[in-house]
Amino acid sequence: MDERPYKPIDSPGMIPHLTVKNADKAIHYYREMFMFELVKQPIRFNGEIMHAELKLYDARITLAPEGAWGMTKQTPASQNIQSPIGFYVYVKDVEAFYKHAQTQGAEILFEPTDMFWGDRVCSFKDKDGYDWSFATNVADFDPKNMPK
Repeated sequence: MDERPYKPIDSPGMIPHLTVKNADKAIHYYREMFMFELVKQPIRFNGEIMHAELKLYDARITLAPEGAWGMTKQTPASQNIQSPIGFYVYVKDVEAFYKHAQTQGAEILFEPTDMFWGDRVCSFKDKDGYDWSFATNVADFDPKNMPK
């Protein structure tokens, strides 16, 4: 008998899970602002989305609404706190990505900027209070470029 793989074949080794205020609105937001795609149909319970999985290139996230499955997790926005985590996602063209998100009305934290580690990065805050950075690698890391 063949041994079953430790994870689904098409799944990355780690998938961050986000608590969102409203799953339907969050899915719409991530698809419109950040061009994520649904991996499969969301899981619904009593008509409400309880779990969804989205991807952008090879990056994945899952999400569930506050209170899903009896959990007490809340979004950073609901708690009125700065998100304790941020997301860093590589995209093929950070300039085009930034322009798309900007025209869709995303809350901009900073526009595309060259960073000392070799990435060109832009950053946004989503409706649930999570910080998202999107980057394209444009150069190799050079320690001489580190801030003094």
